[in-house]
Amino acid sequence: MKVIKFGQSTLIDINSFEKVIKTIEKNKQESKKLIVVVSALNQAQKNLILISQKAKDGDNSYKNILQEIEAQHFEIVKHFIDVKHQAKVLAGLKVMLNDLEDILNGIYLLWELSPRTSDHVSSYALKMCAYLISECLKQKDSNTFFVDAQKIIITNSNYGNASPDYLISTQNAKSQLALEDVTYIVTGGLGASNKGESTTFGKAGSTFTACLLGSMVQAEEIILYTDRNGITNTDSSLVENAYSLDTITYSEAMELSHFNTKVIYPPSLQPAFLKNIPITIKNLFNSDFIGTKIVSKQVSTPKSLIKANSNIADISLLNIQGSGMIGVAGMASRIFNSLAENHISIILIIQASSEHSITLAISPENVLKAQQVLAKEFSEDISLQKIDKIAIKDNMSIVAIIGENMQQTPGIAGKIFSVLGENGINISAIAQGSSEFNISLVIEKRLLVKTLEVLQKYFS
Repeated sequence: MKVIKFGQSTLIDINSFEKVIKTIEKNKQESKKLIVVVSALNQAQKNLILISQKAKDGDNSYKNILQEIEAQHFEIVKHFIDVKHQAKVLAGLKVMLNDLEDILNGIYLLWELSPRTSDHVSSYALKMCAYLISECLKQKDSNTFFVDAQKIIITNSNYGNASPDYLISTQNAKSQLALEDVTYIVTGGLGASNKGESTTFGKAGSTFTACLLGSMVQAEEIILYTDRNGITNTDSSLVENAYSLDTITYSEAMELSHFNTKVIYPPSLQPAFLKNIPITIKNLFNSDFIGTKIVSKQVSTPKSLIKANSNIADISLLNIQGSGMIGVAGMASRIFNSLAENHISIILIIQASSEHSITLAISPENVLKAQQVLAKEFSEDISLQKIDKIAIKDNMSIVAIIGENMQQTPGIAGKIFSVLGENGINISAIAQGSSEFNISLVIEKRLLVKTLEVLQKYFS
């Protein structure tokens, strides 16, 4: 049994929709039982969020965009569904669209849009797409069933970023996805609270649904179809000779995905990792390419100790230092707690063993707020000159160098620093976890492309 998933980047237009249908049919030939998780049609979910906001603001132009969404879905029906069945499918869509219109009208009249209502509006884009795909497939295979994930995945009420109840959801999955020799078409990124209210999973929600269901039904494999040739060893938009990786371990994938890899997002993959289910990332538009397989353990010796690198192109450094920090318990706790209370995420932490300074990498849009928060927290220490004024250094980048085989390999860090130094690249800060899978370097942003090119030349 396989679980396959199609994201919004693969559901763009008539041509891509046709590729999705053919790919599902091909996978069905290879696996008796198939669970297909689908996202919304291109931009449909984003447009629903947009028109919800317009309705809340009292802008009745939301009705025009709703008509465009309707036309987008009706076009699929008229192209793929036999004429004699079109009326039935169009009617099914119209019921959902009418419900959606009533909800938007309520938002417009009340000038109110709660997170709960926003999730409910978003759910229609996901349901309509899954319904469409199931109806297209039923024309050739009557053993195709549309499944609303809200009937399976029960979550808490954290709208927009819900967490599932694994025990109840697993029981539901095993009972409602139990038939053999069938194709289930499931709404991605969607669940329901124990009160039956729509909930969504936030970023990469459809991938999370695929991995969650895969773990619950013990799938043999999970395939994620995207518009990219798997995972590349470096940023292909910056480095000309970047190449796609055949395999990568869970640990390496998690490290890479924390640093802005566009194909994968860590929390969405975790359910599959916990059950050791291999995940393959394939390009829907390049069927000849084998893709990248994410596995629990490396099955062959890589040609280089460094498997890949990733980067965050634009970060700022925030430096807190002073003699008053040395040997004082709780300094780091004060920093982290005050930032957490203000919802400021820390990308990277570097602390000198002398305890004289702590350097934080923070996104540029949050760095001024972070500086103000910490200045307030340590105002007394600063006035007594125990801590210096908190300094910001902008226009920096992080490069994360990743490879499971770097672990316990003497000299690898020295080689990296030596090669970068020989090429005139100064490292502003360094962080390495005890796992030794990841060496993170902070450099000036102007040197990012050069750094990636040097690493590609010497360590690929």
